[in-house]
Amino acid sequence: LHRVDRRQRQMCIRDSTIYIQKNAGFITDLSEDFSILERIILVFYALFHYVISFLIPVGLNPKNFYPSSLESLPGIYYFGSVIVLALIYLGYRFRKFVSFELLFFLVMILPVLKFLPTGNDIVSNRYAYIPFLGLYLLVAKGIQHRKSPILVLVFLAWGSFLILQTKSYIPTYESSYSVWTSIVENENNDSTSRAMAYNERGQVLFKGGNKTAALNDINRALKLDPNLY
Repeated sequence: LHRVDRRQRQMCIRDSTIYIQKNAGFITDLSEDFSILERIILVFYALFHYVISFLIPVGLNPKNFYPSSLESLPGIYYFGSVIVLALIYLGYRFRKFVSFELLFFLVMILPVLKFLPTGNDIVSNRYAYIPFLGLYLLVAKGIQHRKSPILVLVFLAWGSFLILQTKSYIPTYESSYSVWTSIVENENNDSTSRAMAYNERGQVLFKGGNKTAALNDINRALKLDPNLY
């Protein structure tokens, strides 16, 4: 009975959380825009994005919006799905060596892969910090296993690259204004995404007392997407 009660409490908390987020508008309904298969592709792409961002954190955006239509997606979404399936296969094949580290990464990253879509972004880089610990442990384990001086040099070069990339992102995250400006200037975002960014930056400007600039951004947002709300 104790176990049943505990499970019931867990289900109640889960259902309450989903209900509250749905009523607050945080849960996104993708069923009208994407089929089940297409939503699976989006999840695989998100996982692919996190792995690539771990290895080569270049061109990272503060916010990555959902695509407006799968028909307009570049081949990277499909390519990413193939790569993820290949990595899953390799992880299973070498599970005795990578089991803990890989499982740690997957377990920690699964909750943010948007199986239950929330918000309007397909990936959120800030949620990957803890999951990445599993991949860092995997890299360290590989170096310790091989004990190759060349591998150590490669790791040091990669570490230096990560430090430089981290430094290059500092100006982007100096303020809310700089974050949304970075999103506005990102040419990869479609008109609806840029409209959202203009709207958010307008809110930041308004709260900062710059009402004229705020109004300009709101007008730009409405021009890009008259249905924005």
